[in-house]
Amino acid sequence: MSNQPLVSVIMNCHNGEKYLREAINSVYAQTYKNWEIVFWDNVSTDHSAKIAQAYDKKLKYFRGENLIKLYAARRLAVEKASGKYLAFLDVDDWWEKQKLEIQLQEIRSTNAQFIYSDYFLINEKKKTKKLIIANRLNNKKVEHLFKRYTVGLLSILITRSAYEAVGGFDENYHIIGDIDLVAKITARYAFRCIAKPLCNYRWHGENESSAKNLQLQIKESERMYILCKKSQLVSKKGLQYLKNDIEYNKVSLALSGKRRSASISHLMLIRDVQMFIKSFIKILLPNSLINIIKQ
Repeated sequence: MSNQPLVSVIMNCHNGEKYLREAINSVYAQTYKNWEIVFWDNVSTDHSAKIAQAYDKKLKYFRGENLIKLYAARRLAVEKASGKYLAFLDVDDWWEKQKLEIQLQEIRSTNAQFIYSDYFLINEKKKTKKLIIANRLNNKKVEHLFKRYTVGLLSILITRSAYEAVGGFDENYHIIGDIDLVAKITARYAFRCIAKPLCNYRWHGENESSAKNLQLQIKESERMYILCKKSQLVSKKGLQYLKNDIEYNKVSLALSGKRRSASISHLMLIRDVQMFIKSFIKILLPNSLINIIKQ
């Protein structure tokens, strides 16, 4: 398989038994066959280990000693990988059968070091399926990532060399480590977006990026803002996009705690018209009425 380089599929798991088989099976169903799964069990207490270890030797199972932050665990999993390319799949998501084949054809026919694609958002609660259009970026325009970030980690294929050159995942993140990695990669290397949904992201309310972790997300975003400003990774415009997002999330957090005056204070710091209006409506109308309008 000298003309078919190995792809390491990084799967991190903490009590993911409910959807785990579907996720793993979607890798085994790939039309591109030269892959390995590096399965990192972040001290699960359910049947995740039993399910993962029931597969053949193409799935390499590892278990951590202590529960750690998600991107620290992802980093450890990558260290166990042997592939020239890295891909990522969480245990509640799944891929379309040609995901790896299509992306490898694209990355090998161009000078790109990083490939991503559109994907479907599957809402388990509402039983809906929505197409998510991934960021259409021009090379070196990292700032647009922060205006409306839609690059799904599950859609990424990246060269191992590029991942290592930018320092890989920052182990200090639990929620936004993927945004940090993508920003560092797209600022430095050529990349491509495939305008086709190749993956399925499942939303079920218990996802690590859900609203229950909003306070942690804000804290991590503030850390990213400081680091980006210090490193001059993005322009002033890009920093303002990131600042807008932080203040928008602070509006939501304040409203969840019924701190309306605090939400107004954060609203006044938003410099994006659409985000300002969206935040203003959230302050003005109760969530129950907003949900009715959406329906």
